[in-house]
Amino acid sequence: MKLSREKKFWLLQHLGLPLALGFYKSMSLTWRLDKGVGAYQKMILSSERPIVLTYHGDLLSLIPFTKGFFDQGRPVAILSSPSRDGRIGREVIRRLGARSVVGSSSSRSEGGALEMTREISSGSVGFITLDGPRGPRTAVKTGTMRLVRLTKARVYLAASTASAAKVFGSWDRMYLPKPFSQIRVLVEEFELVEGEDDADMAKRLRAQLVAMHEQLGSPLLDGTESP
Repeated sequence: MKLSREKKFWLLQHLGLPLALGFYKSMSLTWRLDKGVGAYQKMILSSERPIVLTYHGDLLSLIPFTKGFFDQGRPVAILSSPSRDGRIGREVIRRLGARSVVGSSSSRSEGGALEMTREISSGSVGFITLDGPRGPRTAVKTGTMRLVRLTKARVYLAASTASAAKVFGSWDRMYLPKPFSQIRVLVEEFELVEGEDDADMAKRLRAQLVAMHEQLGSPLLDGTESP
């Protein structure tokens, strides 16, 4: 019997996701965060309106990093796609205790910018995966730059790596740190330049974030990234 798309989603939501997240949470208990992580968390939390920009492939190793925000009473709000497939991402976000902000994958609509602005104004730490939800890997979309400007947030870039990791064969080269591995995180502030157009801003941001990943030796990069 062929299952409908809705039935498949129901099975994934109620059976697949709980099992996968249970496995992930058990694995994450064995990981060790680098000692420098606390300073980066404090730097972000010192801002009243912070947004953290990263790449989709870094998510599994960055989730433990966000625990420091929750511990300080600052929830995390993650921009997610309004597409049908984005429902899965929103369910994962919900089960991890974070908040989901819906914005289009191409233009990162003004509606998404308004909701994200509300979240960070109320104390949340905003998170956006620049190349999500479907790539290309390490791309930075001009629509996301417009959203970032509209929020009037203080912008931070985050890259991560693990001492040992399983790299999946997905478009984003998402990786899962292996048990008892050490996670290193690098965070830098990104300066917004008044009058700079979105395309130039995206190019400058991408160059900085890719360089951060290169500095860490991140498994997310394989030398074939589009310029």
